[in-house]
This record gives sequence, structure tokens and C-alpha cells, in this order.
Amino acid sequence: MPTHSRFLAHLATEQARLRQLAASTDPTAPVPSCPDWTADELTRHVAVVYLHKVECMRLGREPTAWPPSRADGSISAGPDRLLCWLWRRSGDDDVTWSGDHSAVARLRLALGVATQ
Repeated sequence: MPTHSRFLAHLATEQARLRQLAASTDPTAPVPSCPDWTADELTRHVAVVYLHKVECMRLGREPTAWPPSRADGSISAGPDRLLCWLWRRSGDDDVTWSGDHSAVARLRLALGVATQ
């Protein structure tokens, strides 16, 4: 079974790959696997999902005001915040807000989203 640090390394690689693709792609370009979405919409969606998981773990509950505005810069920081949050924890930390989800469970979910 892969270790917590190995999961984090995979997530960091996928985030770097998404950043590289986002920087080199026309933001209005359609996404082949999501034909109704543009590259900008997909990139924003992934960042917002990551940021949402960090906020849920930080608050211990769902955030009340969601999603954040593009203007505050937090959306683009979502992937970095997720990595920082998870790096500071061990793989079996009990970080929950709904159900029984450890930091590793959150990471597996995030990695699954990043690699689909």
C-alpha cells in the first residue's frame, strides 16, 4: 500500500501537470473529456474542490459561504493549500468534518479527481 508521502508526491506531480497545461492552453479551449467545459472552467473547478476540502478540514464542517470569489486569490491557491494541509499531517490523522475521513482518505479522493 502506498505511503502518505507517496500519495502527496503523486498529488504534487498532478498539480504541477495541471498548472503547466493551464498555462500553455487557451483558457477558452474545450476540454476533450468534458466537452461542455473550457480549460479555464476545469482548472477553476479543480482548484475550488481542493480549497473546499481544506476549508472543511480546517473548520471541521462545511464552509457557510461557498464558493469564494475569484477576486480574493484563494481559488488559485487551492491546490497549494491542500498540499500544505496534508503535508503537516500523518496519513492516519483523524481530520474529519463529515463521516470518518482521514487525511489519507481526503488525499486519495483528491488524487482520484486530479488524475481522471
